[in-house]
Amino acid sequence: MITWQDSLISITFDRATSTAIHLSQELSQSFGNWTYEQCMYQLTKVGSDIVRERANPLDPKAHMKRISEQRQQIQDIIAGATAHLKDSRRCRNLHDKLQHWAYYMHMSYIQSELCRPAISPTAPRSDLAKNHKEACIEGLVNTVEAYVALQNLHSYASRSWPALHRCISSSLLLGILREHLRNEKARSLIEEFLKYLYRVTADVDPTDLAPPIKRSLHALAKLYSEAIPATPAPTSTTTSSTTLDTTATDQFSFNDWNLLDSPSWLNMSPLLSVGSGDSPYAMMDQIIWGQKQSPR
Repeated sequence: MITWQDSLISITFDRATSTAIHLSQELSQSFGNWTYEQCMYQLTKVGSDIVRERANPLDPKAHMKRISEQRQQIQDIIAGATAHLKDSRRCRNLHDKLQHWAYYMHMSYIQSELCRPAISPTAPRSDLAKNHKEACIEGLVNTVEAYVALQNLHSYASRSWPALHRCISSSLLLGILREHLRNEKARSLIEEFLKYLYRVTADVDPTDLAPPIKRSLHALAKLYSEAIPATPAPTSTTTSSTTLDTTATDQFSFNDWNLLDSPSWLNMSPLLSVGSGDSPYAMMDQIIWGQKQSPR
C-alpha cells in the first residue's frame, strides 16, 4: 500500500518516488495466474521507473526506444495476469468486475503516461514516435472507458481520488488534443463522463467544490459543447446509437453550472489550441491547478 500510494502521488505530481520496489521470484513461477495485487504491484514499479527516468532525460531517439521496452513490460504484465483481469467475460462476480476495470484503468493510464513524450510538439517525426502517440491516445481513451464502467458498477469510482483524477486528466488531454472531434469513441465517453459529473454535482453548492474540480468541469463542458456543431446531422428521423444528438447539451444544462468566471484562456477558440510549442500536459496542469506550469 505504501509503494502504491507513493507511485500514485509521484506520477500525479511528476516527482521521484521515495520507495524501492523489488519483484519477487514467485512472479515468474505463477505467470498466467497473477492476482490483481501482483499485477498492480508490477504496474507500480513501471510507473515509478517512468518518473525516476524523467530526471535523466535521454536523447529523443533513445527515449522512443526506451518507451518501446517499457511498453513491452506492460504487455508482459497483461499476459501474466489471471483470466478475469484480461477478459471481462471471464468475471464471475462483482468483485472480479471491479478488479478487471480498476486494473484496466490504471494500466491504461500508465501506458498514456509512458507514451506522453510522443504527443509533445518536440517529439521526433518518426514512425516509432507516431506509434507511441497512437498508444498514448489509446491509453487516454481506455482510462475514461474504464472509469465509466467502474462508476456504473460501484461507488468506488467517485470515492477514489486516483480514479477521478486519472479520468479527469485523461478527458482533458483528449479535449486539448482535439481527439473528441475526430474520434467517436472518445467523444461519447467524454459525454458519459460529463453526464456522471453533472449528476453527482447537481445538488452541490458550487462554492463547496474544490477549485480543480470546478476548473476541470468548466473546461470539459466547454470542450464538449464546441464539438456538438461538428457532429453531422442525422439523415433520417432515427438517430444512430453512435451519433450524438445535437440536443444532448440540454441534458447537462452546462450554462446552469456557473462554476466559476471563465478565465481568458478558456475563451480561446478553439479552446487551448495545440501546435504553438506548448505541451498538452502543461495545458492540462494549468486547467486543473489554475496556474501556469512548466512544460511536461
